[in-house]
Amino acid sequence: MSFSSSSDQLDLSGFLEKVEDIESLETIDKRGLEEVLQANRDDKFGKAISIATLLTAGRLESITSRSSDEYQKRVSKHWSASCVSQPKLILLPKSADHVALILAIITLLDLRFAIRSGGANPNRGWAGIDDGVLIDISCLDRLSINEAKTLVALGAGLEWSKVYDELDRHDVTVLGARMPGVGVGGLVIGGGIPNFSSEYGLVCDRVVEFEVVLSDSRIVRANRNEYEDLYWALKGGGPNFGVVTSVTVGTVPVREIWYGAWLYDSQHNHAILNAVHTFTFKAEADPKASFTFSLGNTKTFVGVIYSQPLEFPEIFSDFYSIPIAKEFIKPQTGQVGSLIRGMSQVLGPVVPKRRAIVGLSIKPNDKLIHQLHTFWQGVADKFNILVGGEMTFGIQPLTTSALSFQAKNGGSPLNLKPIPQLWLTAVAQYYDAAHDAMAHAAVQEFAIFARAKASEMGLLLDFIFMNDSNWEESPLYSYGATSLEKLVTKENKDSATVKAQLTCQIASLLFPSQHISRNNSQYQTEIEENWSSTCWLPAQCFIRPENSLQIATLLRIIDITQSKFAVRSGGHNPNAGFASSGQTGIVLDLSQLNSIDLSQDRSFVEVGPGVRWGEVYEYLDPYNLSAIGGRSPPVGAGGLLLGGGMPYIPSLYGLACDNVKAFEIVLANSTLIKASAVENPDLFFSLKGGGPNFGIVTRYDLYTRPLHQVWYQFNLYNFSQYESVLAATVKTQDAMEEDDRAGFVFNANQGSILVGFIHEGWSDAPAVFQAFDGIPLAGVYSKATNGTIATMSKLLDIGSSTAAFRQPVAVSHQYTLPNYLEAFRYFLAHRNYTSDPTADLSFAIQPIGKSAVEAGRRAGGNPLGLTAVPQNYWSQVNVTEEAQAAVAGLQKKVESLATDSSLLLPYQFQNDANFNQSPLRSYGNDQLARLIEVSERYDPARVFQRLQNGGFLVSTA
Repeated sequence: MSFSSSSDQLDLSGFLEKVEDIESLETIDKRGLEEVLQANRDDKFGKAISIATLLTAGRLESITSRSSDEYQKRVSKHWSASCVSQPKLILLPKSADHVALILAIITLLDLRFAIRSGGANPNRGWAGIDDGVLIDISCLDRLSINEAKTLVALGAGLEWSKVYDELDRHDVTVLGARMPGVGVGGLVIGGGIPNFSSEYGLVCDRVVEFEVVLSDSRIVRANRNEYEDLYWALKGGGPNFGVVTSVTVGTVPVREIWYGAWLYDSQHNHAILNAVHTFTFKAEADPKASFTFSLGNTKTFVGVIYSQPLEFPEIFSDFYSIPIAKEFIKPQTGQVGSLIRGMSQVLGPVVPKRRAIVGLSIKPNDKLIHQLHTFWQGVADKFNILVGGEMTFGIQPLTTSALSFQAKNGGSPLNLKPIPQLWLTAVAQYYDAAHDAMAHAAVQEFAIFARAKASEMGLLLDFIFMNDSNWEESPLYSYGATSLEKLVTKENKDSATVKAQLTCQIASLLFPSQHISRNNSQYQTEIEENWSSTCWLPAQCFIRPENSLQIATLLRIIDITQSKFAVRSGGHNPNAGFASSGQTGIVLDLSQLNSIDLSQDRSFVEVGPGVRWGEVYEYLDPYNLSAIGGRSPPVGAGGLLLGGGMPYIPSLYGLACDNVKAFEIVLANSTLIKASAVENPDLFFSLKGGGPNFGIVTRYDLYTRPLHQVWYQFNLYNFSQYESVLAATVKTQDAMEEDDRAGFVFNANQGSILVGFIHEGWSDAPAVFQAFDGIPLAGVYSKATNGTIATMSKLLDIGSSTAAFRQPVAVSHQYTLPNYLEAFRYFLAHRNYTSDPTADLSFAIQPIGKSAVEAGRRAGGNPLGLTAVPQNYWSQVNVTEEAQAAVAGLQKKVESLATDSSLLLPYQFQNDANFNQSPLRSYGNDQLARLIEVSERYDPARVFQRLQNGGFLVSTA
């Protein structure tokens, strides 16, 4: 087939190619399809219904009347009333073929959609949609069991209570939801906590096969032999890969069980928490026990289950002695279905409350749990008083054995550590939509405290359980970088890879000498050009454009192929994917745009993005001039300037971005323009720290400065002198507020503290640094020298070329000596986190004075949103993968200290920020809104938001 409808500009050819292999559909030709489209020329949703009716002979049910009882019934089927939406169209597929057709129609007509299984997720918009298409898969409700009763195929729209009822008749069961009303599909792809997890793992661990409809309408079966990477990804990877229409799961030999549930008055919460703690460790030795727990404002719920009909097992003995307020479910023996039916009868119909949720995971600790309970009680009481709502606090123990099953059945992306842990949830329940923000704030207040306290005690775990997370959390990121990279499935990867391959093929024809593919001898060198080995990713190809015209051509090719791409200036950013890409994308290496030209009047210098700062300083040195740029010679000009840029002496002229006279930039539409204070001033402002959101900068015009002659000295101090060194640091920062000509470097790593003193103009010993006089030295990295910016910069290439796994983090705060001391003590206590001799943590203090902020404002301002107060940009870098937990702990310690003393500043320095931070949001809502507006104005097709492989993008801020 090779035809399309020019009248509606719809890809009918592509649509028919997608649906022609769906056997259950009616035969259709071009004329018939065009007739139904013409009948609904201006109504996309009418077109969708007509196509679906035509191709299924009316068997695909649709609902559009918002006043009908059936519509109201369908849109209200949510656990949380806050998720009730108003879709334009509800479709109820009865088979995978129907789902395939729906996805083809949605693609053809470019319709927004949402998918709902059981509707238990409380996040608005995740299983509902306003003014779009709701695909309600509740009619995918078939269940079949094999003759041996070892495998069960479950429609993704089934509710688990119906599954248990049916399997009770076969005297077997499966792992599924612990509460009635939960759908099969959503629980499985989020991971799923079942009863009997210690014996058999999580719900996703028991899945043998998924039936999935992919975005191109193909129906595939993913298991350990076919589409194995898709099979792996679906076990907790969420709704990112297609529509799951059926799952085949292994049964478990649990027949008759013992169970019960009680309500306790909240006055017994401390005793109950002690019992929870005891149970957590008892369960390590008795995997047959399961437990459900939830604290409420006045009552506490405890449910106990044992996978054998043993009455009152000893493992729950600590609960038996606590006085109960009500027997919620009488202790008894029975089947799993009878347990869930009993829950349904006691709970009654779902009350249409609005709900907000948050989740986190910690290592078990009695003291921590009691502290969290005390804090939660305060938040819950406040929430109850303010909105009349209720807030619950849930604790779910997970044993070592429960978390060991993921490795036994093909693995999963959850990347769980097989250690005892507790998964915590806080849920706010209320009725009035006016209280949505307050409810979310309440659960977040608890989560922030819980994470900070657990981190402080070394008990916080990275993992966030998807089924219990809210819209502001990132469970996929919590799985870790390796899992996140793998979550690009083979099916999606193939599509992206083809686009990248096509881009590389076209580029190789147009620019053969600048194209580096896998069979090129320079390919591995290109991979390893990045400063951090976290970024050594195997791009489909590397392309080295030599001028703006070539970049414009490449962006045009990318726009046509829709290939993923990354842009690399010097490759110093250590976040994977920010200046690197895997095989699903290409890398535009700007290293050949490396010209440096001084203007005739010497007032500014033109610098290509591929130039390194050491080269800039050497070029300007004979002219007795310098530019304001980076402090490490190998750092590229481009990335540093777009992120803000920390110079040697920020108080003189502000940050590096404040010293740009003009940008030459290629936009997404391949147009070359200039941005300055007089040409495109909105873009000029945004580029000064706004990141890679607007185009590819091909030249920076930098003001030259008479900052040439400098005095400098770099000393080394033993860690044993940290108290004296930090006391002198504070005094020096205070003194620098009165001396704009002073710069300061502080970096602790590799067993010593490097302190650098820098002063504009030649001198003997500037008084601003006298606080360090008399502190014993461990060594001298560079003696007191009257030199130049160029000679000094060469000294600061410390470890910058050494291959290492690196991850950064950034925090800004006002400074005090007690906070510095406490943070450094934490650093010393956690730097020896491993026996690996190559591993190290670094701890940097980067002072920024009030004058630096004011200098930026005098230069026309920037979007960074800086507060004009003396402050410090604290940064930390780890050099082994195992150190990430230590980095996160140190970050939280610094933030906690600053918060407790009301000194924390919102700003996150983009050049030092971690991929899971949000520096653009830290600039403030007004500045972020301004950056978004400028991005949309200069890139209306959102090429840099959709196709750029990584970076701090406004679309993800």
